[in-house]
Amino acid sequence: MDETRGVRTIRVDGVCVVALHGEHDISTSDALRRTLDGVFEDGSHVVVDVSDATFLDSTTLTTILVSHERAGDGRPPMVLVAPLGGEPRRLIDLVAIGRLVRLFGDRELAVSALTNQPTMFTPVPASARARR
Repeated sequence: MDETRGVRTIRVDGVCVVALHGEHDISTSDALRRTLDGVFEDGSHVVVDVSDATFLDSTTLTTILVSHERAGDGRPPMVLVAPLGGEPRRLIDLVAIGRLVRLFGDRELAVSALTNQPTMFTPVPASARARR
């Protein structure tokens, strides 16, 4: 697979996180579909995380939406992570996917929502925020 893009799958608190990195278009949509089909077959709750994606096209969004629809057919839920300010989030907001798929700004909140576990939130002191 091209080093500039890919799909990684990890488990966090019993939830399967499918993390996309780099650019995703028609050439990567089959791999994403196969990955999502596989994790749903395992009976896992799924978080699709596009935090590290730099580009998503309509084929990629369609793949995510079709998987989400399948999740509604008695499969465990699927949610989407797309931080504010990134290119993927701008496209997601433009086409209003948040109306169809539960959308989160970070992975920790998404996993927490699926597991009904509290997040391990550690506040950042104001002095540390100012140095960023």
